[in-house]
Amino acid sequence: MGIRMSENLADLANRCRAADGLLKVSLREMREELGYGKLGKWVLVALAEALQAEQIGSIPLWILDPRINDEPRQEQTIWLYDIAEGSGFAQAMEIAADPTQYEDSAIRDVYDRLVVDEVGMTAEQKLARIRRLCDS
Repeated sequence: MGIRMSENLADLANRCRAADGLLKVSLREMREELGYGKLGKWVLVALAEALQAEQIGSIPLWILDPRINDEPRQEQTIWLYDIAEGSGFAQAMEIAADPTQYEDSAIRDVYDRLVVDEVGMTAEQKLARIRRLCDS
C-alpha cells in the first residue's frame, strides 16, 4: 500500500494546492483515496502523519486525533491547508491551535498581514474567494 498511498496523498495535496491552499474533504473521501478499508484510530494517526509528510495541515485538529475522536465517522469533514510555503493562513491556523508557542509580536504580525491581505483585495477577488470556499 506504500506506493499507492503516497501517490494518492500527493494527488490530494496537489488538489489542495490547486484550490488556493484550502480544500474541504470528508474522512470517507480521504480513507478511500488513501486505500484504507475502514476508519479507526490507527487510520486517523496514519492520515495525520501522511498529511504532515506532504506539508498539509488540517482543521479542526480534533478530527484526526484518536484521543479525542475515538469514534471517527466517514461523514466528518476537515479542511486541508497548504503549510509548505508558510502562508499567512497556515501561520494563523498554527497560532490558533496553540498560541502559547508564539510571541505576542508574531501573533500580531500574522493578524496584521491577514487584515492587509483582505483590505488589498478587490470586490471581485473577495467574491471569488467566498465562492471557492462555499463550493468546497
